[in-house]
Amino acid sequence: YSIGFGNPVWKKKAGADNTEYVIAALPLGGYVKMLDEREGEVPANEIHRAFNRQSVWKRFAIVFAGPAFNFIFAFFAYWVVFVLGVSGVKPIIGDVYKDSPAAQAGLETGMEIVAVNNKATPIWDAVFQQTILKMVDNETLLVTAKDTYGSQRQYRLDISQLDLDRDTKQLFKALGIRRYQQPVPPVIGEVLENNPAALAGIQKDDRILAIDNQTMDSWQDVAEYISARPGEKLVFKIDRTGNQLYLELTTAVVDADGVKKGRAGFINKPVPLDENLKAVHQLGVIEAIPDSIRKTWDMSIVTLKLLGKIVTGDVSIKNISGPLNIAVVVGKSADLGLVYFLTVVAIVSVSLGILNLLPIPVLDGGHLLFYVVEMLKGSPVSETVEAVAQRVGIALLMMLMMLALYNDIMRFM
Repeated sequence: YSIGFGNPVWKKKAGADNTEYVIAALPLGGYVKMLDEREGEVPANEIHRAFNRQSVWKRFAIVFAGPAFNFIFAFFAYWVVFVLGVSGVKPIIGDVYKDSPAAQAGLETGMEIVAVNNKATPIWDAVFQQTILKMVDNETLLVTAKDTYGSQRQYRLDISQLDLDRDTKQLFKALGIRRYQQPVPPVIGEVLENNPAALAGIQKDDRILAIDNQTMDSWQDVAEYISARPGEKLVFKIDRTGNQLYLELTTAVVDADGVKKGRAGFINKPVPLDENLKAVHQLGVIEAIPDSIRKTWDMSIVTLKLLGKIVTGDVSIKNISGPLNIAVVVGKSADLGLVYFLTVVAIVSVSLGILNLLPIPVLDGGHLLFYVVEMLKGSPVSETVEAVAQRVGIALLMMLMMLALYNDIMRFM
């Protein structure tokens, strides 16, 4: 039983079966090596226990147990997430862009999205998750929203033109929805060193009254105005302890996904989130069980469909991640807390389960395919066919790993 591949760093034999436990040098996965006459010499007194001597049904069950545990673990992780609850912000629409899917469906500013595809969405994260599930199929999005008077009705959004590669990063903008943001006063909380704001003399606790004679009522106004003017000279009207100052700065130019945006180099003074905007997506211990099963199933189906779209070219192969990117994402999720960490780990576990079930020799799915053939024909696949298939499987797996590592390196670069 090995965690990792390659030469053992640590190993120990234990248990009634004298199983050898190993931690190996390359932490890119793990494997279980059975007592098997095809793998090496088996003592005469243990031949009856050899894996290759077991019935095809027993071998099938043993091999299937590996990927099955990936799905069981994902279910348990989702169950913990639902029971602990995910804190977030209520999905209140701040604005609807003209001629967008949201506008064409009839959604309006001030409405609160209470359900998507008949699934409750108490926070924006739940809206995001349900929307992604439908984007994979390019289906109509069924949104239940209530207006400021409390009346509810359903709206159908046509998302057939949305693109997974292009629109996932700015999903709500693609839908035509601007999320409601609590007004934040335009007060400086921190000035970053060696940035335009610091060079211009802007200081912490300065209040921005206007930019280029345009009144700034909130931090959102400041951020939008600066972002739209990369490399331009701006005149700030500042209130500093009751005194008004005029300061000039030229915004820096930054690249955000191929779009040039302006940056001044300061951060707003944080304000507590209004209690009326807070919400928690949480379920009871028993209530969470069917939802956890459904979530695991939904993620499995989405993963399979995405793999299919990658094969057909509908989704870019750049979406394939390797161990480096997975480690980074898991690390970042751990910094955000247990709920986010378990959510990411559950997704990784489902992905591993699906990957291992693919009918590729060397993977569990390849072995299961051989067992199905054996069940149908009444005899095992010949050793020659199995050996050739395993070489092909190893080559395919190596190419997939190289592609994943290449994508990881390009992301870091």
